[in-house]
Amino acid sequence: MNIQQIKNHQNKIRSYFSKAISILLGFFLLCWSMPFSETATTHIKGNPVGLAGRWTMTIIGLILIGYSLFYKPKLPNKMVELEDTICPKCETTFGIGEAPKNELCPNCKDLLEPLKGFYDRHPELKNIKSDKN
Repeated sequence: MNIQQIKNHQNKIRSYFSKAISILLGFFLLCWSMPFSETATTHIKGNPVGLAGRWTMTIIGLILIGYSLFYKPKLPNKMVELEDTICPKCETTFGIGEAPKNELCPNCKDLLEPLKGFYDRHPELKNIKSDKN
């Protein structure tokens, strides 16, 4: 698993966690507001909330739940815009923002990797480079 896949995985976990929190908060607002009960006594800071306030809480809860279930954020997963990259096959390097947008090397069509720590992840290529010199 390369660095980009790990970052994408972390972003997905963060997204699912925030969606779960929003859904729980939405259900909490729905249960607490009790909009269909005219005799319900919902209080905020010791003051009773009227029917209009309870319906407002219900609408906010529904919006939170709907947003969490149906909105799919565009996660920033393009490594080419964030750091220097290198092709593991031909070892061509690309500076920040210089790599192709599809994250593929234009020469060999291989997936680019972050330059930082590349030779730690591929020690066999480091030895080849030092043998050529």
